[in-house]
Amino acid sequence: MPAEACEDFLGCVLELYTSGAIGDDMDQLYLGRFVFDTLYVVFMEMIFQGLVGGIIIDAFMGLK
Repeated sequence: MPAEACEDFLGCVLELYTSGAIGDDMDQLYLGRFVFDTLYVVFMEMIFQGLVGGIIIDAFMGLK
């Protein structure tokens, strides 16, 4: 098993996050950036879920 292999889910997520797209260095974790990115994704997901839910509800109300 290679040393870079992850052993649990959280370890895999943190390793993928810190390695970047090209795979620079996996030694440094920017906690502020990690929290900001996570909150951004959660916030945008809630907005898009609300939009899709609104479109679906509006379409069903139009069929009534």
